[in-house]
Amino acid sequence: MDNACSIVSPSQGPRGLQLWVEAYLAEDANSLDASSDVILAVESDQLDLDGVEQRVEELVAQADVSDSFCGHCTHLLHHWPGPGIKSFQSTVAGPLDTKEIEASSRAGCLMCSFLFSRLKMTDHLLTFRKIEARLAQLQHAASSSLSVMNVGTAGTQILWANFPGRVATDVNGPEARSVQLESHVLSITAYLWHECIDPLDFTEVWLSTCWDHHPQCRVRSELELPTRLVSFAGDVVKVVETCSLDEMPQYATLSYCWGGANFKKLTDETYAQYTGQIPNEDLAQTFKDALEIAKRLGVLYIWIDALCIIQDQPDQSDWLKESGRMHFVYGGSHINLAASAAVNVHEGFLSKDSFLNPPSGGFHARATTSEYSEVRNFHSRFVYEESCSDTHLGGRAWAFQERLLSPRTIHFGPYGVFWECRSMRRSQFVPNGFPGHPSLRLVWPEDKELDWWAINQNYSKTKLTFGSDRLPALAGVAFRQHQVTKEQYLAGMWKETLVSHLAWRLSHHHGPLKRPEWRAPTWSWTSIDSATSFGRYMNLKDKKQYVHVIEAWTTPSGPNQYGAIKDAAIVIGYSSLIGTRLAKKDHNGIAQHHVRVQSETFPVEVDCLDEDGQEPDSSVYLLPVLSGWTGYRGSNIMPSNSENVASGDAGKGQRQMVIGGLVLRREANGQYFRLGSFHLSNIPGLSGFENGEGQGRDYHAEFFRAIDMAEEGVQSVAGTLDSEQVHTITIK
Repeated sequence: MDNACSIVSPSQGPRGLQLWVEAYLAEDANSLDASSDVILAVESDQLDLDGVEQRVEELVAQADVSDSFCGHCTHLLHHWPGPGIKSFQSTVAGPLDTKEIEASSRAGCLMCSFLFSRLKMTDHLLTFRKIEARLAQLQHAASSSLSVMNVGTAGTQILWANFPGRVATDVNGPEARSVQLESHVLSITAYLWHECIDPLDFTEVWLSTCWDHHPQCRVRSELELPTRLVSFAGDVVKVVETCSLDEMPQYATLSYCWGGANFKKLTDETYAQYTGQIPNEDLAQTFKDALEIAKRLGVLYIWIDALCIIQDQPDQSDWLKESGRMHFVYGGSHINLAASAAVNVHEGFLSKDSFLNPPSGGFHARATTSEYSEVRNFHSRFVYEESCSDTHLGGRAWAFQERLLSPRTIHFGPYGVFWECRSMRRSQFVPNGFPGHPSLRLVWPEDKELDWWAINQNYSKTKLTFGSDRLPALAGVAFRQHQVTKEQYLAGMWKETLVSHLAWRLSHHHGPLKRPEWRAPTWSWTSIDSATSFGRYMNLKDKKQYVHVIEAWTTPSGPNQYGAIKDAAIVIGYSSLIGTRLAKKDHNGIAQHHVRVQSETFPVEVDCLDEDGQEPDSSVYLLPVLSGWTGYRGSNIMPSNSENVASGDAGKGQRQMVIGGLVLRREANGQYFRLGSFHLSNIPGLSGFENGEGQGRDYHAEFFRAIDMAEEGVQSVAGTLDSEQVHTITIK
């Protein structure tokens, strides 16, 4: 491998550089990551980028790429590690030099292209090069390396790129997880897909295969047609009222970002013209591309919100009616086209580099070990989410709903073309399909209950132009869920699972948020603008429940009972309500709140500031909701290739016990409002903060002791956690 040093201007002198190298080589390789001090130290180094480029060009001329792989990768694939490596043990497959990888990538090596794309995507490329340069200046081995680990007995392998000069052995360690890949054994007759194929050719095959062979993806329920569609059956593109059509046609839908730029839409003023013909110059580029792809897929109608919903009406009457019909619109589509890589309606997707020349998202190859030959796919389990979820479009709330409701979607993402239906996930780089499902599976067959835990975790982090759309943009998903479960919907939650979900929390708590204008009750996660999580309360073992729902209701503000609301409340029966006072301290600029019960201090999480932007009043109440064993253990470490969840009695370590509940404020009228939540565990560091000595505390046990010690009337305790006496409160 090439270890030629690129000129670097280190932020330290020669002595400092020597000390850095000693510290870098002494650091535990399994603990290294981008936040390590020895890694942060290279950030200010200045690489000679012209020198790097010159060296890469020289190496391109020398690259020996044959049959889609360079000489180094060909040798590696002909001597692939596998036999003799025990499950969850790793071996170094070979060295990696970033300049050689880039050169071979440009020359057409599939493996180098994939490795190079992952280094760039994870922002490790420059860091690796700076470390290579520092080490090379002091004549240390400067190359990174590729490690391979067998996982289980089915041929699955985890691969990762090591920091230059270091080798990690822990697949769960931060270094191994930084640039991590997966490989799975395919049928020995599996096609390798090494030739260049138009990705739209793939989409035609995928759609045909899904339509003919995926019964889970077929629409079984009777769905109403969209009110309007854009027709392009002939040379004329126009808006048609579907009531005028003799039969229900197959139609496509479009998921895209409007962006901030102006573009032509269907309005009361353009309606007469657009129902006759939409001028070509009035079609934004994304619309033109969508029509071209739909026509290639054999579909002659498409639903596009800006052209099928009358926009800019003073009373928003058409939008209010049509926005509540998304379950029918997207649920009944033949194919949904997602412009995932475009940030506005003018970008389109057929002319973007991500479509014409996308970075590698994986490859297939024949690998030969010392004992056998096999066909493997190589991919990153993160590539799919990076192209379908972690995009500008994927982060929009309306697009999230469109993705979940559609039976099949083609994503035109930053890593090329991806396919998602209720049965399979594919890409132009992994056309036979990704193994398994994402860690948070979102798209399910029409008759299957959605995972509302995953809905909450993913939808809550999406963005909206108008915060008031938080419930309307989820209405179609809620309606679809109700069709399966028949449960009562409550502003983003369900009455039948309300107790398990009441103690939701902010996913990343950095102090109280500004409370948005009212759109949902405080007990619902849809009331705030933040990523939230239901935590681990759904599947508690040895669960104890300290509240029950006596009554719950919402009042819709319009005709859609799953959309916007104007009022809501729950009446809760409880066995314990602890009055206390809220205190705050700042830690590194972040507000940390706590309360005192008896002589003990416990951390709590405050969701929002008061309506006037001030800290909430200090008089609060703690309402315990649930307690039990999460199924996790304090020292459990599981391999990251699968679900990465320790459950049951697997592994060693202390059981993680938790009690969760609400932090409430009492109003003058006797009603209560949620201020936040508390989550008290016996595992150090998971409850919010440590005690003054810096030692982890068993908050779980201490809280129960404090409650048991409390006498009637002291701390305003109404009952105890084991009391059969039930009191009621109303939470708004």
